[in-house]
Amino acid sequence: MPGYLEEEGANKSSNTETFVAIRVDIDNWRWAGVPFYLRTGKRLPTKCSEVVVYFKTPELNLFKESWQDLPQNKLTIRLHLMKAWISRY
Repeated sequence: MPGYLEEEGANKSSNTETFVAIRVDIDNWRWAGVPFYLRTGKRLPTKCSEVVVYFKTPELNLFKESWQDLPQNKLTIRLHLMKAWISRY
């Protein structure tokens, strides 16, 4: 897949970013040590918004040595077609 500047009709002198990724850390006790990664850009494989939660590896593992071959547990929530997100406490 060609980059933006290699596309036909693209402004060759453009300095506009077409992809950005940042890490955000929330400075409070509840979210201490939990990074949030935000990524956006043009020409990504799909147009969607999602939240991915990666779970820590448990200290006590029931699977003994075979746990090393297992992928990290994660929960993916796709917000692709949602028009609103409401949370109440």
